[in-house]
Amino acid sequence: VSLEDAVVPGIAMAGSEYQFCAVYLLADSFPVMVALSRKLSPLGSIEEQLEIATWCLRLVHFATETAKLLRRSNSGKRMKAYLELSNYFVKPVQDGIKSPQPIAEDDASSSMPLFSNRSMRLNRLMCLYEKMRGQSGERLVLFPVGVLTMPGREVAASEDIRNLLVRICREEGFRLDLDFRPLVVFPKLSGWCVEKPPASLREQYLQQLTAA
Repeated sequence: VSLEDAVVPGIAMAGSEYQFCAVYLLADSFPVMVALSRKLSPLGSIEEQLEIATWCLRLVHFATETAKLLRRSNSGKRMKAYLELSNYFVKPVQDGIKSPQPIAEDDASSSMPLFSNRSMRLNRLMCLYEKMRGQSGERLVLFPVGVLTMPGREVAASEDIRNLLVRICREEGFRLDLDFRPLVVFPKLSGWCVEKPPASLREQYLQQLTAA
C-alpha cells in the first residue's frame, strides 16, 4: 500500500482504562503513534461505554475497508512481504543492562526485560544521533534512516525478510540473538568499510559524541 495508507489503529489498555490510538508512517522516519480518543473505561458512565462501542465499530469498519483496499491493489494475487535493502546495511542494537536474576526458560515473560532494555538502548542511540545532527556532525557521522525489528520465527509471511536480515547480519559479523531485536538501518556508501577510522577523524567523532 502507499505511504499514506500505511496506518494501523489499535487499543492501548492499562488496568481498566482504554484509549484508542493509531500508528502511521513518515518517510525515512519512525512510526508515529497518536491518540484518537480520550481515556475511557468500560466501568465508567454509559456515555463512556457507548463511546467505546462506537470506536470498536470504527475499527471494524477500518478493517473491512483495508481488506477491500488490499484486494484492489493486489488484484487477487497472493501477498508477499518484500524488503529492499540493496542500498542499505543494518546494525543490531546491542543488549542493555541485563537483569542479574536468572530467568526460567518456561517463563512466558522471560523475553520482556531484555526486550525492554533493547528498546531503551535504541531510544538512547537515536536521541544521540538527533543531537549530533544539530552539531554539524553530518561530515563525520553516518546517520540512520530508520529502524527495523527482526520478525519472529512463527510469522510465515515474513520468513523471506527474516532470512534476508539474518544473512546480512551474519555477513557483517554479528553473532547476536536476533529475535525481535531492533536493527538500525544506514545508507550504504560507496567504498565503505568496517575498519576503524583514522585517528584524526576518530578524535573529531568523539568530540561530536561528547557534545551530544
